[in-house]
Amino acid sequence: MFALLLTLLLAINFTLSNDILLQYRIDVGFPLNALDVLMMLLGLAATFASRARFETERAHRLLVWSIGLLITAAACGVVGGMVTGAPVRQYVTAIRNLLSLPLAIFIGYRFLKTPASAKPVTYLLLACSVASALALLFLVRETSEGIAGGKSFDELRSVRYGGDGGIFAMCVAGWRDWQRDMSRQRAAVA
Repeated sequence: MFALLLTLLLAINFTLSNDILLQYRIDVGFPLNALDVLMMLLGLAATFASRARFETERAHRLLVWSIGLLITAAACGVVGGMVTGAPVRQYVTAIRNLLSLPLAIFIGYRFLKTPASAKPVTYLLLACSVASALALLFLVRETSEGIAGGKSFDELRSVRYGGDGGIFAMCVAGWRDWQRDMSRQRAAVA
């Protein structure tokens, strides 16, 4: 189930235009789109996932600090929004966007149980980054045709597709290479 939800989340995030995500959303006092729903489902699945995983002495020191500080920032944002009298929709939307980061950290920590389990996720990120690049090419083609028809060149500068997915995938691939090199160095020393 995790693999399916993660694949859907990454495919939607990396390839769909923001216009489509903003157009098809549910309003429950504040807007929820497909990414929000998938993140909530992954969060629930991570909360109730089995505990069997690679055992370490303790969690990384920054795990608790990162999640704790981000949740504290969100709580301060809610208090600030209520004190200043901001419309609920405005500060709830900002808080929802902020809370997606600690939720993603928690999901990754719970589901990537062993170092080897990062391998399929890396391949998934690379595949989604290729899909992101293809979506971007289609955007450039459509925009180029629009420019020939009289539209402004500024259309090419607007970020509507998740092109940063490729950068993220390359960072994950680089991290895996670095981790592999570090383990080889440790083995050589031992």
